[in-house]
Amino acid sequence: MRTLTRVLVSLATLASVPCVANAQSVIGGLAGRVESRQLRDRGEDSDTRAGAMVGAFVDVQTPVAPLSILAEAFYAQRGGRFDLGGTSGLQGQVQADVLGFTVAPTLHAGIGTVSVYAYAGPMVETPVRTRFTGELAPAYRNPTGQIFAVTAGGGLGVRSGVWSVRVEARVVEELSAAFAGAAGDFRHRSKEILVRLGRTAVR
Repeated sequence: MRTLTRVLVSLATLASVPCVANAQSVIGGLAGRVESRQLRDRGEDSDTRAGAMVGAFVDVQTPVAPLSILAEAFYAQRGGRFDLGGTSGLQGQVQADVLGFTVAPTLHAGIGTVSVYAYAGPMVETPVRTRFTGELAPAYRNPTGQIFAVTAGGGLGVRSGVWSVRVEARVVEELSAAFAGAAGDFRHRSKEILVRLGRTAVR
């Protein structure tokens, strides 16, 4: 909870930073689907596992018109599926719940109420809970305290008055281990489909 509080305070602080006259900020929420797998430094990588994510974001326009700064705080479910039984078809699953924070420069282009955008930047995640089948327990007893990652994505936005909807796809690559122990280090690679609902505030 302390981590969540910190990232939400960071979002609020960024939204309050003075910008140029008539610059616009978009503040809103996000939700989406996560398809992730675990990459192992020992043994085979996992199969893909589906999860969900929710969060809040602020997109602050800079003095350079096409460029804005996107900041977001989110909760996401990452993980993987492992074949445990050979021909029997048994599978083990892992779900790692994380709280994360992203700051990313974003480029926009559009005509009228329709726009396209793309961004890339760093991400920090903190594990908050791990759920797994019993057979996998020894490998997941030591979640790391903090995970460093990078993300890149883009999408399409439609605006109506002060409200806007964005649909986007992105990838997230963890650079540091999410779990470390005798079974090796594991990190996640994820593909995400997000919907953002935002409200524009003119300064």
